[in-house]
Amino acid sequence: MKRDSNVDALKGLAILLVVVGHAIQRYVPNFDHDIVFRTIYSFHMPLFMFLSGYIALGRPIDLSKKFRLLVIPFISWYLVWYFVAGVYRSTAFGDYLIHLYRPPDDRLWFLWILFLNFCVLELSLKSRLVGKDLAIVLAVVLTKFIPGEMLDIPLLRWYFLFFAVGYLVAEHKVHLEPLKRPLIATTVVAFPILISFWYRLDDPGFVPALHEIVDSYSPWATDIAVFTYKLAVPLLGISLALAAPSALSALGGDRLLAWLGLMSLDIYVSHQVFMFAFGISWGEGVLAIASASILAIFLSLVLASLLRRVKLLNTLLLGGRDAGTPGPSRLGQGFDEQPRSGIASTPSGLVRGLDSRTIRGWGSLRVLQAISPKRKRF
Repeated sequence: MKRDSNVDALKGLAILLVVVGHAIQRYVPNFDHDIVFRTIYSFHMPLFMFLSGYIALGRPIDLSKKFRLLVIPFISWYLVWYFVAGVYRSTAFGDYLIHLYRPPDDRLWFLWILFLNFCVLELSLKSRLVGKDLAIVLAVVLTKFIPGEMLDIPLLRWYFLFFAVGYLVAEHKVHLEPLKRPLIATTVVAFPILISFWYRLDDPGFVPALHEIVDSYSPWATDIAVFTYKLAVPLLGISLALAAPSALSALGGDRLLAWLGLMSLDIYVSHQVFMFAFGISWGEGVLAIASASILAIFLSLVLASLLRRVKLLNTLLLGGRDAGTPGPSRLGQGFDEQPRSGIASTPSGLVRGLDSRTIRGWGSLRVLQAISPKRKRF
């Protein structure tokens, strides 16, 4: 199956937003009131879920393989964090393991929730009572009623919706194409307005005024309005992100994003170790955010290249992706197992005269070396 370079570029944008968002958390006091942080956090993980659902269309779902690719790295990195971040100094190991169960909304939670999304999708697709589309819509509704707080069920209730939307958009993209431009135009106007009220942990800023206006008419009106708003903001953010590859293509930025998208898993699993546990950065303010982001991405790619050289570590920490072949043609397939035919593994705007065959077999360290201005090789 040929890769969709636009999807890779969107994954690259998503992982870049994840890293920069964490850098803002690390280096900006009172970050929850920072407008850049609020904008990023309003849609970056729903975007990842949307893309994961989008690329799931037409592929068999092997839950045992998904467990190896997603859950094993999730648990392994959780254990690594206990020692690397010095959590052992203040928390007993048994208590730390219990925290993983109730609930594990920490560290690499995305991998766990993505696995649960695939489980729900598989159950939906096996339904013979209704059509596939209706089964998925019913699954979105039914997940809202799954009880409990353990095992991050609340996050499943929220994120499966975006996963399902991605799947359905992929299935009906031909019919939805005429709506693309009007939707993006609407988003450009509406998203900046709506994001001004959005907060990660608090109700939207308009809630107090809304209470005064509508509570006398209906006690449910405010809750319905807030739910609609919280759903509209990430969906509009996803819509805006869909235009990013086209907007950046003239500058060659879409190629860079596509390359980052290919490496998205490698970056995601370990960038927090370098950013939070080791605190590697230079300067203050914007310089600290930029340097921490760049270093975290670079060191994550270096670490992933090294981990792939050891089969056991590759299995535990990277899900066994392409064990024994560290080259970029096999490396960093991101959050899916799509083969890479049809797209070069490095940004063509940066690596002149090289195609995917030329660089096939290099380690990611060599790719990073190749795109530097000096163009040295090992």
